[in-house]
Amino acid sequence: DGRGDPCYSTASASGPVFSGLPRPCWPPLWTTAFKIQVFLFAIRYSLGERSDPPLSGYNSPMEILLLVGIGVGLASVAGLRAFLPLALVGAFALGGLFELPVSFGFLSDPVVVAALFALAVAEGFLDKVASFQTVSDVVMTPLRILSGALLFAAATGAGLDAASAPELAAGGAIAGAVAAARIFLRPASSGSGVSPAFLSAMEDAVAVVVGVVAVFVAFLPLALVAFVLFFFYRVRKRRGRKYEGLRILGD
Repeated sequence: DGRGDPCYSTASASGPVFSGLPRPCWPPLWTTAFKIQVFLFAIRYSLGERSDPPLSGYNSPMEILLLVGIGVGLASVAGLRAFLPLALVGAFALGGLFELPVSFGFLSDPVVVAALFALAVAEGFLDKVASFQTVSDVVMTPLRILSGALLFAAATGAGLDAASAPELAAGGAIAGAVAAARIFLRPASSGSGVSPAFLSAMEDAVAVVVGVVAVFVAFLPLALVAFVLFFFYRVRKRRGRKYEGLRILGD
Protein backbone atom coordinates (compact mmCIF):
# COMPACT_ATOMS: atom_id res chain seq x y z
CA ASP A 1 0.00 0.00 0.00
CA GLY A 2 2.99 2.31 -0.19
CA ARG A 3 3.49 2.65 3.57
CA GLY A 4 7.10 1.58 3.28
CA ASP A 5 7.79 4.52 1.02
CA PRO A 6 9.42 7.42 2.94
CA CYS A 7 7.45 9.79 0.74
CA TYR A 8 4.16 8.34 1.96
CA SER A 9 2.25 9.72 4.94
CA THR A 10 -1.17 9.37 6.46
CA ALA A 11 -2.82 12.03 8.60
CA SER A 12 -4.52 11.23 11.86
CA ALA A 13 -8.22 10.47 12.00
CA SER A 14 -8.85 14.11 12.85
CA GLY A 15 -6.77 15.35 9.95
CA PRO A 16 -7.87 17.12 6.77
CA VAL A 17 -9.89 15.76 3.89
CA PHE A 18 -6.61 15.22 2.02
CA SER A 19 -5.44 12.59 4.54
CA GLY A 20 -4.86 8.94 3.69
CA LEU A 21 -3.51 9.62 0.20
CA PRO A 22 -0.04 8.58 -1.01
CA ARG A 23 2.32 11.53 -1.01
CA PRO A 24 5.08 11.70 -3.61
CA CYS A 25 8.30 13.57 -3.02
CA TRP A 26 7.09 17.12 -3.39
CA PRO A 27 8.39 19.57 -6.01
CA PRO A 28 10.40 22.59 -4.85
CA LEU A 29 7.34 24.90 -4.57
CA TRP A 30 5.63 22.70 -2.01
CA THR A 31 8.88 22.09 -0.16
CA THR A 32 9.46 25.84 0.00
CA ALA A 33 5.96 26.37 1.43
CA PHE A 34 6.72 23.81 4.11
CA LYS A 35 10.03 25.54 4.98
CA ILE A 36 8.25 28.89 5.21
CA GLN A 37 5.72 27.42 7.61
CA VAL A 38 8.53 25.92 9.72
CA PHE A 39 10.11 29.38 9.82
CA LEU A 40 6.81 30.85 11.03
CA PHE A 41 6.61 28.16 13.68
CA ALA A 42 10.12 29.09 14.90
CA ILE A 43 9.14 32.74 15.24
CA ARG A 44 5.89 31.80 16.95
CA TYR A 45 7.54 29.57 19.54
CA SER A 46 10.16 32.21 20.25
CA LEU A 47 7.29 34.49 21.25
CA GLY A 48 5.66 31.90 23.49
CA GLU A 49 4.75 28.22 23.62
CA ARG A 50 1.31 27.13 22.45
CA SER A 51 -0.33 23.74 22.82
CA ASP A 52 -2.22 23.88 19.53
CA PRO A 53 0.11 25.24 16.81
CA PRO A 54 -1.63 26.17 13.54
CA LEU A 55 -1.53 23.51 10.83
CA SER A 56 -0.42 20.91 13.39
CA GLY A 57 -2.90 18.41 11.94
CA TYR A 58 -1.56 18.85 8.41
CA ASN A 59 1.36 16.58 7.73
CA SER A 60 2.25 17.27 4.12
CA PRO A 61 3.67 20.30 2.32
CA MET A 62 0.77 20.11 -0.14
CA GLU A 63 -1.81 20.53 2.61
CA ILE A 64 0.15 23.39 4.15
CA LEU A 65 0.52 25.01 0.74
CA LEU A 66 -3.25 24.87 0.19
CA LEU A 67 -4.01 26.54 3.52
CA VAL A 68 -1.36 29.21 3.05
CA GLY A 69 -2.67 29.79 -0.48
CA ILE A 70 -6.21 30.27 0.81
CA GLY A 71 -4.89 32.72 3.38
CA VAL A 72 -2.94 34.64 0.73
CA GLY A 73 -6.03 34.82 -1.50
CA LEU A 74 -8.32 36.08 1.26
CA ALA A 75 -5.77 38.63 2.46
CA SER A 76 -5.30 39.95 -1.08
CA VAL A 77 -9.07 40.48 -1.43
CA ALA A 78 -9.03 42.37 1.86
CA GLY A 79 -6.67 44.85 0.21
CA LEU A 80 -9.57 45.85 -2.06
CA ARG A 81 -12.48 45.60 0.38
CA ALA A 82 -12.14 45.34 4.15
CA PHE A 83 -15.51 43.93 5.17
CA LEU A 84 -16.70 41.85 2.22
CA PRO A 85 -14.21 38.95 2.53
CA LEU A 86 -14.82 38.79 6.28
CA ALA A 87 -18.57 38.67 5.63
CA LEU A 88 -18.18 35.93 3.02
CA VAL A 89 -15.95 33.82 5.26
CA GLY A 90 -18.42 34.25 8.11
CA ALA A 91 -21.33 33.27 5.86
CA PHE A 92 -19.51 30.17 4.60
CA ALA A 93 -18.61 29.22 8.16
CA LEU A 94 -22.23 29.71 9.20
CA GLY A 95 -23.29 27.39 6.39
CA GLY A 96 -20.74 24.76 7.36
CA LEU A 97 -18.57 25.25 4.27
CA PHE A 98 -15.58 26.79 6.03
CA GLU A 99 -14.11 25.77 9.38
CA LEU A 100 -12.94 28.63 11.57
CA PRO A 101 -10.50 28.29 14.47
CA VAL A 102 -12.04 28.67 17.91
CA SER A 103 -10.61 32.18 18.28
CA PHE A 104 -12.51 33.30 15.17
CA GLY A 105 -15.82 31.67 16.00
CA PHE A 106 -17.42 35.08 16.42
CA LEU A 107 -17.23 35.63 12.64
CA SER A 108 -19.87 32.94 12.09
CA ASP A 109 -22.40 34.61 14.37
CA PRO A 110 -25.46 35.60 12.25
CA VAL A 111 -25.54 39.10 13.74
CA VAL A 112 -21.84 39.63 12.99
CA VAL A 113 -22.27 38.32 9.43
CA ALA A 114 -25.21 40.66 8.81
CA ALA A 115 -23.27 43.61 10.26
CA LEU A 116 -20.25 42.83 8.07
CA PHE A 117 -22.40 42.70 4.93
CA ALA A 118 -23.99 46.04 5.89
CA LEU A 119 -20.54 47.57 6.39
CA ALA A 120 -19.42 46.11 3.05
CA VAL A 121 -22.33 47.83 1.29
CA ALA A 122 -21.49 51.12 3.01
CA GLU A 123 -17.82 50.80 2.07
CA GLY A 124 -18.70 50.17 -1.58
CA PHE A 125 -21.12 53.11 -1.66
CA LEU A 126 -18.65 55.60 -0.21
CA ASP A 127 -15.96 54.44 -2.60
CA LYS A 128 -18.16 55.42 -5.54
CA VAL A 129 -18.49 59.04 -4.40
CA ALA A 130 -15.55 60.96 -5.85
CA SER A 131 -15.48 63.56 -3.05
CA PHE A 132 -15.13 60.81 -0.41
CA GLN A 133 -12.43 58.73 -2.09
CA THR A 134 -9.43 60.30 -0.38
CA VAL A 135 -11.04 60.18 3.05
CA SER A 136 -12.23 56.65 2.38
CA ASP A 137 -8.72 55.49 1.49
CA VAL A 138 -7.25 57.06 4.63
CA VAL A 139 -9.87 55.49 6.89
CA MET A 140 -10.22 52.13 5.18
CA THR A 141 -6.57 51.24 4.54
CA PRO A 142 -5.81 50.40 8.20
CA LEU A 143 -9.06 48.42 8.36
CA ARG A 144 -8.09 46.52 5.20
CA ILE A 145 -4.73 45.66 6.75
CA LEU A 146 -6.50 44.44 9.90
CA SER A 147 -8.95 42.42 7.81
CA GLY A 148 -6.12 40.79 5.87
CA ALA A 149 -4.36 39.87 9.11
CA LEU A 150 -7.50 38.25 10.53
CA LEU A 151 -8.30 36.35 7.33
CA PHE A 152 -4.80 34.94 6.87
CA ALA A 153 -4.64 33.85 10.50
CA ALA A 154 -8.09 32.26 10.31
CA ALA A 155 -7.25 30.38 7.11
CA THR A 156 -4.01 28.95 8.52
CA GLY A 157 -5.58 27.96 11.85
CA ALA A 158 -3.79 30.56 13.97
CA GLY A 159 -5.34 32.52 16.80
CA LEU A 160 -5.46 36.07 18.07
CA ASP A 161 -2.72 35.78 20.69
CA ALA A 162 0.86 37.02 20.58
CA ALA A 163 2.08 33.60 19.44
CA SER A 164 0.11 34.08 16.20
CA ALA A 165 1.95 37.31 15.38
CA PRO A 166 3.74 35.84 12.31
CA GLU A 167 0.45 34.83 10.63
CA LEU A 168 -1.23 38.11 11.55
CA ALA A 169 1.76 40.09 10.26
CA ALA A 170 1.89 38.12 7.02
CA GLY A 171 -1.80 38.68 6.31
CA GLY A 172 -1.58 42.36 7.17
CA ALA A 173 1.45 42.79 4.91
CA ILE A 174 -0.34 41.16 1.95
CA ALA A 175 -3.48 43.25 2.39
CA GLY A 176 -1.43 46.41 2.97
CA ALA A 177 0.60 45.84 -0.20
CA VAL A 178 -2.56 45.39 -2.28
CA ALA A 179 -4.22 48.42 -0.66
CA ALA A 180 -1.16 50.60 -1.29
CA ALA A 181 -0.90 49.43 -4.91
CA ARG A 182 -4.61 50.14 -5.37
CA ILE A 183 -4.23 53.72 -4.11
CA PHE A 184 -1.17 54.33 -6.26
CA LEU A 185 -2.45 52.71 -9.47
CA ARG A 186 -6.13 53.55 -9.43
CA PRO A 187 -6.77 56.49 -11.80
CA ALA A 188 -7.86 59.81 -10.35
CA SER A 189 -11.56 60.62 -10.34
CA SER A 190 -11.19 63.16 -13.14
CA GLY A 191 -9.47 63.07 -16.49
CA SER A 192 -8.96 59.32 -16.67
CA GLY A 193 -11.78 58.71 -19.12
CA VAL A 194 -13.26 56.12 -16.75
CA SER A 195 -15.74 57.09 -14.05
CA PRO A 196 -14.81 56.34 -10.42
CA ALA A 197 -18.18 54.62 -10.01
CA PHE A 198 -17.27 52.16 -12.76
CA LEU A 199 -13.86 51.43 -11.25
CA SER A 200 -15.43 50.96 -7.82
CA ALA A 201 -18.12 48.68 -9.23
CA MET A 202 -15.39 46.65 -10.91
CA GLU A 203 -13.66 46.28 -7.55
CA ASP A 204 -16.96 45.22 -5.97
CA ALA A 205 -17.53 42.52 -8.59
CA VAL A 206 -13.98 41.23 -8.33
CA ALA A 207 -14.12 41.25 -4.53
CA VAL A 208 -17.33 39.18 -4.53
CA VAL A 209 -16.14 36.64 -7.10
CA VAL A 210 -12.61 36.41 -5.74
CA GLY A 211 -13.86 36.31 -2.15
CA VAL A 212 -15.94 33.24 -2.97
CA VAL A 213 -13.17 31.60 -5.00
CA ALA A 214 -10.59 32.29 -2.29
CA VAL A 215 -12.36 30.00 0.16
CA PHE A 216 -12.00 27.01 -2.17
CA VAL A 217 -9.05 27.69 -4.53
CA ALA A 218 -5.58 28.60 -3.30
CA PHE A 219 -3.55 31.47 -4.81
CA LEU A 220 -5.89 32.07 -7.80
CA PRO A 221 -7.54 35.09 -6.09
CA LEU A 222 -4.15 36.80 -5.88
CA ALA A 223 -3.83 36.53 -9.67
CA LEU A 224 -7.30 38.03 -10.16
CA VAL A 225 -6.52 40.92 -7.81
CA ALA A 226 -3.28 41.48 -9.72
CA PHE A 227 -5.32 41.69 -12.92
CA VAL A 228 -7.44 44.50 -11.44
CA LEU A 229 -4.32 46.41 -10.41
CA PHE A 230 -2.85 45.89 -13.89
CA PHE A 231 -6.05 47.28 -15.41
CA PHE A 232 -5.72 50.37 -13.24
CA TYR A 233 -2.12 50.72 -14.38
CA ARG A 234 -3.12 50.54 -18.04
CA VAL A 235 -5.78 53.21 -17.56
CA ARG A 236 -3.31 55.51 -15.82
CA LYS A 237 -0.72 54.93 -18.53
CA ARG A 238 -3.23 55.72 -21.27
CA ARG A 239 -4.20 58.89 -19.42
CA GLY A 240 -0.52 59.93 -19.20
CA ARG A 241 -0.06 59.47 -22.94
CA LYS A 242 -3.16 61.55 -23.58
CA TYR A 243 -1.87 64.49 -21.56
CA GLU A 244 1.61 64.16 -23.06
CA GLY A 245 0.03 64.51 -26.54
CA LEU A 246 -1.88 67.58 -25.42
CA ARG A 247 1.30 69.19 -24.09
CA ILE A 248 3.03 68.57 -27.41
CA LEU A 249 0.15 70.19 -29.28
CA GLY A 250 0.24 73.14 -26.90
CA ASP A 251 3.92 73.69 -27.57
